[in-house]
Amino acid sequence: MGSVKKRCPECKAIHVLENINIDKLGEWLQGGLIQNCFPELSATEREILKTGICEECWDKMFLTN
Repeated sequence: MGSVKKRCPECKAIHVLENINIDKLGEWLQGGLIQNCFPELSATEREILKTGICEECWDKMFLTN
């Protein structure tokens, strides 16, 4: 198990995902589906892992008022 740090490309905040299974990380990096490799992570956590974009910035970019 390890941790992954990602910086949101929009707000520049650093997010740390703890207890990431390193074997599963390798599987995902080799082309596995993120939702299959990390079912224990929330959709928000998977988005941070995949793109770095935090929930607040995602909402600002993709949700309209």
